[in-house]
Amino acid sequence: MTLAIIIGCVIVAVVALRWKAAKKRGVIRPQLFSRVQFLEFFLQRGVSENISGEVYDVLYQEHPDCLRLSPEAGFSELLHIDPDDLEDDMRSIFLKLRPGSNFEKAAEDWLGGEIRTMEDLVLWANWAGGPGFASETGD
Repeated sequence: MTLAIIIGCVIVAVVALRWKAAKKRGVIRPQLFSRVQFLEFFLQRGVSENISGEVYDVLYQEHPDCLRLSPEAGFSELLHIDPDDLEDDMRSIFLKLRPGSNFEKAAEDWLGGEIRTMEDLVLWANWAGGPGFASETGD
């Protein structure tokens, strides 16, 4: 019993120290990005408000803590978001942007690399939801 308490305390301390270090490096914000801040951040990078707004809405609903991260920060490593959950989020975003289109084809055809950050996710959504992706349904 005592060993379990000690191990638990060590785990909590390690997580707290990692969180504090990430916060100090500027990858974790004290507050969530507001929807307006998120849209403005990506509008400056050429992403429409429609697309970045869909990503924000899904992330806010499913993983609100990731909105404390800088968009360039690796949210999977810091928040331990399961890759299957991220794929479900990508599917949800894609089907809102392109109802009836082939998500698997969009995921396979993406040449931008692995989705590791919010910025990667928004850029993928911008490509998949825009003219860069030609689905099998002729969208």
